[in-house]
Amino acid sequence: MKRIVLVHGAGHGAWCWEEVVPLLAGEGFDVVAIDLPGLGVDRTLPGDVTLDGYRAAVIRAVVAVPEPVTLVGHSMGGMAISVAAEAEPRRIGNLVYLAALLPKDGERLIDLVQEDQSPSATRTAGSWSEADALELEPLIARDMFYNTCSEEQAKSAVARLRPQATRPMYEPVRLSAARWGSVQKTYIVCEQDRALPPQKQHWLCERMPQVKKLSMNTDHSPFYSDPRGLAALIAAEARTVSR
Repeated sequence: MKRIVLVHGAGHGAWCWEEVVPLLAGEGFDVVAIDLPGLGVDRTLPGDVTLDGYRAAVIRAVVAVPEPVTLVGHSMGGMAISVAAEAEPRRIGNLVYLAALLPKDGERLIDLVQEDQSPSATRTAGSWSEADALELEPLIARDMFYNTCSEEQAKSAVARLRPQATRPMYEPVRLSAARWGSVQKTYIVCEQDRALPPQKQHWLCERMPQVKKLSMNTDHSPFYSDPRGLAALIAAEARTVSR
């Protein structure tokens, strides 16, 4: 079976893919959703979380099978899948960026976020809860991440968010045309996104014309607001992996 590895975004965990995993498994895929260090059920302390740690967590799921995988990164997870592809390009058949940060070599997460000064982008962050982590305020998270989700879905998701370690936000990615650049890429724009505005997502794609662009009429969290639609797009992209 072809493997699909799902990588969550800031504050989230593997739990956010709970409605998508069974749908993809039902289509015959081997599906793995991981927790990045310090998030989900992983107990790495915020001060110990690094971009290298994110990369290692992703690579463990990638190299566990011999065939190239489809690697899906949501939001901040776009940074994690990018550095993983730089490290193991032959083990990854396709990168799928879901309303995600799509960096160029040398860029940092904080650079990409701060380039857009719209209220929606800046309000998402919440407040600094401690020196090494960013607390996501519940009301802001509800409005920014889950604005087209049901109230029940949003309440459940907000309750499981954890403080986001800040160190990886300030660490630059190192990407090369020969390695990361050689991997097939797809970007899924979420057209009602309030966390990463759609115009920013389109801009990220326009910087890299080799990226295939798709779209969904959802908020930042289509794994809840449209899991069937999202699973269908991911499955279609995974089926294009031939090497």
